[in-house]
Amino acid sequence: PRTKQQYNLLSRMFFCWVDRLFCIGARRSLEYTDLYAHPRETDSAKLLKFFNLYWGREVMRSKRSLNPRLWWVLVQCIGWRRFLCHSSLGFIQVCLLILQSV
Repeated sequence: PRTKQQYNLLSRMFFCWVDRLFCIGARRSLEYTDLYAHPRETDSAKLLKFFNLYWGREVMRSKRSLNPRLWWVLVQCIGWRRFLCHSSLGFIQVCLLILQSV
């Protein structure tokens, strides 16, 4: 079984966790055995099951009062920490793109 990999914020931001693959790929063609194991917590079938469950609840709630909130369903599926990290990095990227065009 694969243990869950823990990477610090800088490693995640600058993709340092793929350095080993780049080094191997520079010397020879990558093979399937060189790739990292797929973590079970990121399996698309599992994530889709959670998303459909939470989306169904949100649609039922929205019939009573408001429109369904996609952002809230994503928070419930992936958690607050990941949602805040990814959304803040996305916001920074958009700001940098806007500043770059000026």
